[in-house]
Amino acid sequence: DILVDFQNRGPNVSTGETFRSLARSDFCSIWGQTYPCGMRPTIVMNTYKWDLMTSASKQRLIKHETGHAVGMMDYCSADSIMNNGTSTCNGGKWTAITGYLSTDRSAVNSIYR
Repeated sequence: DILVDFQNRGPNVSTGETFRSLARSDFCSIWGQTYPCGMRPTIVMNTYKWDLMTSASKQRLIKHETGHAVGMMDYCSADSIMNNGTSTCNGGKWTAITGYLSTDRSAVNSIYR
């Protein structure tokens, strides 16, 4: 259960952010659990910047924020969808990486094994 929300957050807020909040009570009941039963990710896209992005950049941003939603952190040591695009993060290769790479698959495997 991942919520994606589009909000105009202005020019001084990042393009995408992922937050965690308590899962809804109806989500808990699906799993036979009582509320509260865990966390759910919410991805917020800043429409102020989103509307200026290319389609490829939007797809890349969604993949990056979905990585955060499943528990991955920014990763700057090698090529990864989780590079945050800063010049100090693997040479700023934000736009050069458009899909999940072996580094990303290894990160997900380490979280969920």
